[in-house]
Amino acid sequence: MADKKGLNRRDFLKNAGISAAGLAIVASGAGALWTPKKASAAVEVPNWPEDFARNYKELDLEAVKERAYYSYKEAG
Repeated sequence: MADKKGLNRRDFLKNAGISAAGLAIVASGAGALWTPKKASAAVEVPNWPEDFARNYKELDLEAVKERAYYSYKEAG
């Protein structure tokens, strides 16, 4: 009788493990091949505590309560 050339469970699991390990190695080493691009324009980052304190406006608590109440009634 001729040998079966089909794929059995043991060979399938072995090949899947080898493929997964190879993919993990390639994925972890592939990042070293690319260099990050330099930013073309500087982004302005706010100075958080000072900018917030300068632009702070005290909230009217009654207005906040009313908006929250009606927003809840409308949107649920």
